[in-house]
Amino acid sequence: MTSQNDRLTERQVLRLVDALIDGSIRDEDFQRLSKAVGEHPEVLETYVDYLNIHSALRQRFHSHATAEGDRLDIPVGDDAARLRPKQFSAAIRKQWKFYLAAIAATLATAWAAALYQSSPNRDGRSILPQDFAQRDSAISSAVEPVESVAVLTRLVDVEWEDGVKAKSLGAPLPRQRLKIKSGLALVEFYCGAAVIIEGPAAFDLVAPDRGFAHYGKLRAHVPARARGFTIGTESGDVVDLGTEFGLDISTTGQSEVHVLDGEVDFHDAEKTDGAPHRLVGGQAIELALDGAPHRLISSDASRFVGHKQLNARANEQHRDRYQQWLDYHTQLRMDPTLVADYVFDNTEGWGRTLVNAATSADESSYGAIVGASWQRGRWPQSKALSFDSPSDRVRIKLDGEFDSLTLATWVNVAELAGKRSVALLHPEIDLSRSEVDERQRFIHWTMNPTPSGAVLHFAESHGFRTLDRNHYGSVAHGVSNQDLGSWIHLALVYDSNALEVSHYCNGELIKSVPIESPRILAIGVADLCNWPYKEWAANTQFEFRNMNGLMDEFVVLGRALSIDEIREMHVIGQP
Repeated sequence: MTSQNDRLTERQVLRLVDALIDGSIRDEDFQRLSKAVGEHPEVLETYVDYLNIHSALRQRFHSHATAEGDRLDIPVGDDAARLRPKQFSAAIRKQWKFYLAAIAATLATAWAAALYQSSPNRDGRSILPQDFAQRDSAISSAVEPVESVAVLTRLVDVEWEDGVKAKSLGAPLPRQRLKIKSGLALVEFYCGAAVIIEGPAAFDLVAPDRGFAHYGKLRAHVPARARGFTIGTESGDVVDLGTEFGLDISTTGQSEVHVLDGEVDFHDAEKTDGAPHRLVGGQAIELALDGAPHRLISSDASRFVGHKQLNARANEQHRDRYQQWLDYHTQLRMDPTLVADYVFDNTEGWGRTLVNAATSADESSYGAIVGASWQRGRWPQSKALSFDSPSDRVRIKLDGEFDSLTLATWVNVAELAGKRSVALLHPEIDLSRSEVDERQRFIHWTMNPTPSGAVLHFAESHGFRTLDRNHYGSVAHGVSNQDLGSWIHLALVYDSNALEVSHYCNGELIKSVPIESPRILAIGVADLCNWPYKEWAANTQFEFRNMNGLMDEFVVLGRALSIDEIREMHVIGQP
């Protein structure tokens, strides 16, 4: 787009749409945006593409919210905030007149939401634009599916900004904004480019080959196959030509581009002729504000954390955190209510016996590993069991009866699709008995997949008949599909004193369900990550409940842990 007086620049369009989405747009600016959308196809393209990303993120997190039992209440905060658009496809360009009517309807709906922003609803709460779930429905047919664009492969002492959900190592990343208070994060884009982000920083993941830096330091390594990788800034775009470069952007917008190796093209946002500024290794440019000329300076690699420094700091952090985790479990074993402490680092019998490290445990409580294979755990120094086959499991036997109970585990779930339930802990039941036996007591702990991820479920039985079973699910809350492929901490607390069953994910309480009639619980013979009735349930929806993924910790206590104790367990154990 040009910067002529009768047209909005791309940057102006983005800022106006930002204000529209936020509900802060002024009346005159709204009229200006509406006029530009109606008169200029290129403005329409930018606007549609921008709302495409916004609406797709809403659809990604809210599209399965039609049924309460199949919905995960996942907040969309600053992670789903304003993203710099990518180029619209040729097919959509040809259909811009078709979208004009839809955009007009969307603008009208969004403007109505903005007008209502300061109006109180019945309970006195201000109605915000995001409360209007159908605001973007007019262009739903143009919304592209939101897919992952990068992977988070290193985290060193990262503290996330308030309101930003913490990301797990190895987690696939969709388009979103990463806001870091401090620390280092390595993001590997699917095109092959790798970017080290140093906090404080705000960085948008826009596409598999594009990012946008608001402020902070970053260092990008771009191999030949990722040539053309682009990082946008307020001052312009840095386009790689097969290189390594650094960016240093202050919160005031002043920035520097340092070419450490190879070449880059810098496309100045203030220039209308489109001619880039070519920079080669050893050169750097100080980008001035308000149209002042840019200044050529020498590049300085020492100002940016490199891959070797990142790895060294990451390895040191892993060692420290692994030792903290070991120390925590040493302390945990002093708890007289500890029933089982399977840390997956202690094995016997050709490596096929999983040791229960609880102080009071004997060999009868050791787990028998069936089929599952050993892999790396949450840290390079730790181990995990990989469950890949419907036959993989760990058979355990835990004696005792409990008024209250806590179960906790670290798992890395590879997939949830195609299953009715995913087993965390399933009992061995004597199916030969036709009558209820009050001495038979069982518990079931599962993840039940939904389109958005999985809800958590706990059941306890006196006798094996389903009529004698009480169910306690996390209803519409649980594990998101975005958690797949990363380590998550799950905990279940059955509290007979508080008369509640509580489900936790990553240290946070996600749902408490009342206990109407508390009963004595028992575990007995059970399987981790599987259930023993595949043959019995053959050709039914219950046939397969095996977990596909990793587990590297399973803890059982014969008391109800508090929310602070669950949070401590998560904080100490997170990789």
